[in-house]
Amino acid sequence: MSVTMSAEVIHYEHIFDEEAVPAIESGGIFIIYESKRTSATKAKLVKLAEELGLSREEIAMVVGMTGRNLQRYSSNRKLSQEQYTNMLLLTRLFIRGVDVFGSKEKFGRWLRKPVRSLGMQRPLELLDSTIGYTVVEQTIGRIEHGVFA
Repeated sequence: MSVTMSAEVIHYEHIFDEEAVPAIESGGIFIIYESKRTSATKAKLVKLAEELGLSREEIAMVVGMTGRNLQRYSSNRKLSQEQYTNMLLLTRLFIRGVDVFGSKEKFGRWLRKPVRSLGMQRPLELLDSTIGYTVVEQTIGRIEHGVFA
């Protein structure tokens, strides 16, 4: 079941275990279902990058590896628990961001631009930690409510 957004839908259900979908769709604090991550592979990570409009280098950085390591992995190589968690967090963030910005393209541009309220850092660069996700998500919330500073 996809979450309907104002302009676009992100189709992610075919990437994750069905038990992960409620964690992605929940609006609460980062509650991530971990025990069934057996199907999290490089192939699914690449598919998620394509769905979200991210390059392989960008998705690799976000999940905690280098683009070169991602390139070397076989398609069926399993991801670590941390990498899988970051996939879930990224998907949730994109659902919210696309809802606020109206499209994957607009949200993607915002992720790649320096943001004043983030000390002129690009939001995408902050997504290598849970704290970074929290900061970026809070910033999106402020934008959603018209607080741009």
